[in-house]
Amino acid sequence: MPARTPLRVSIVRRYMAMCQMPPRNAPSAASPDVTPMSIENVRVEWRCDGCGKLLHSDMELSRMRPKGWALMEEAEDAIRGGTCIEGGHVSVQAEHHLCPKCTRLVDKSTPDLPTREQVAEALKRFVL
Repeated sequence: MPARTPLRVSIVRRYMAMCQMPPRNAPSAASPDVTPMSIENVRVEWRCDGCGKLLHSDMELSRMRPKGWALMEEAEDAIRGGTCIEGGHVSVQAEHHLCPKCTRLVDKSTPDLPTREQVAEALKRFVL
């Protein structure tokens, strides 16, 4: 199995109409002189823990998440039971982030709630 890489989260910002970057000594963001920016998209870039393929998932910004979640927990939630931009359903099974191909292989060869060892064995048998 390839070495596990951390999830990378990139935030793509869209400035509102007529927004300009304020100078260094400009008033604070709370000032009415500064136009706020809105976040339109948050994208998660991650590697499959089975085959190592690089994938991307978008976080649903309208979805409410439990209070106190860190950004990394929200990024993992975007992968869990979601889809990737490249197409197909992805999953997090027993702490393994899996691409569509590896998700299908693990689903076919393990019980409904597999342990970490069962997922690792299925990936070793079919992917590596």
